[in-house]
Amino acid sequence: MKFIALKTKDGKLKGDIFFYCRILHVSRQGFYQYLVNKDHPWKYQPLADAMMKILEEDDCNDTYGRIRMYQALMLKQPENVDIPSERTIYRVMKDIGIGHHLRRKPNGITKADREVRKSEDLLKRDFKSDEPLVKCVTDIISLKETHLTPLKKHMAAFWLYVYLMSGKNGVFGKRGDYMLFIAICDDDQYMLEALKKLVNDFFRENNTDIKVMLFASGEELLRYGKHIDILFLDIQMKNIDGMETAKKLRQSDFKGFLIFVTILKELVFQAFEVQAFDYLLKPIQEDSFSKTMVRLLDCMKNAKDKNLLIRIGYESRLIPVDDIVFCEIIDRKIYLHLLSSEVIDYYEKIEDLEKKLDKYFYKCHRSFLINLKYVRSYKNGMVVMKGGKEIPVSRLRSKDFSNVILQYMKDGRI
Repeated sequence: MKFIALKTKDGKLKGDIFFYCRILHVSRQGFYQYLVNKDHPWKYQPLADAMMKILEEDDCNDTYGRIRMYQALMLKQPENVDIPSERTIYRVMKDIGIGHHLRRKPNGITKADREVRKSEDLLKRDFKSDEPLVKCVTDIISLKETHLTPLKKHMAAFWLYVYLMSGKNGVFGKRGDYMLFIAICDDDQYMLEALKKLVNDFFRENNTDIKVMLFASGEELLRYGKHIDILFLDIQMKNIDGMETAKKLRQSDFKGFLIFVTILKELVFQAFEVQAFDYLLKPIQEDSFSKTMVRLLDCMKNAKDKNLLIRIGYESRLIPVDDIVFCEIIDRKIYLHLLSSEVIDYYEKIEDLEKKLDKYFYKCHRSFLINLKYVRSYKNGMVVMKGGKEIPVSRLRSKDFSNVILQYMKDGRI
């Protein structure tokens, strides 16, 4: 506009106005409006003067952006200045050339030592892995030892241990895939320690991770209430004996392997009532203990094919496939709805879960995977499962679902 005004002597040369406006793609109406307003004072001049005064108050104020400038203006409330919005303040600061621009440091680090810079990218941003603990990511062990605090040293050593141990094969695949929870209940402290040693030695040789819990009475064991895979239980104990304890555990839906430990062989015949796997006579011989454990592990391996192995936090758990009524996914989290009305949640892709489960599980909806064994009815696009839960069937799968149900019936599974 200033150029056109200069060339046309503030619009006095009428014949040149059209030419310059056309060349510079400016409307003549806009140029005439500029001529009307050009001698008027800038309406934001008082605001600009107030901003410059704030910057002159301190040398560090030159780092002010629009937010801090707006806050300073609101605090000072300069006279004859109407404080506009933050957006307008940003625009005015840009016009008078006091906008603050951050100087970025793309290769900056928290430490000044240049030797502690980027390490080699070994993963190449490929974070996928077919097995757990094959790829471990940390920003600790790449630093020199001199830069590690004692806590970080322990963490680095821990992750190194996890990495090394995950490569050893155990009873259930690679070590670290599954941990067995073993409980020993005996009122004899010497027997507790002796049996614990046998358990630790056996599973160490088999490269299997275990966690051993010791209980001195049946009451203490019943109060525990957490998951147990293998239970060694003394029959003759004070107050509640082992047989009564076992009955109460089975009534509370205990599904682990039960091995009785006793002096009297005659009492073992009652073990059938509580579905005991085996019994060991005191004093326990290492050979008989090993034979029992080998048989038990064989049974567990066979049972693993009929169970779903899931990882919940740092622990793993085997869920019988037949106990799963349906699976639901909500916000990348899997919810397993079991026959016992228990709901177990953990993180996994539903596509990966579908591959693990029996072929008689069907994905009727992008958020649901149902066990056809527990389908009770189907009407108006809704499947009614055992327990009364209604699950939607997507339109794209409605026709296929009818065929799947018919095939399931032909196979004699209903």
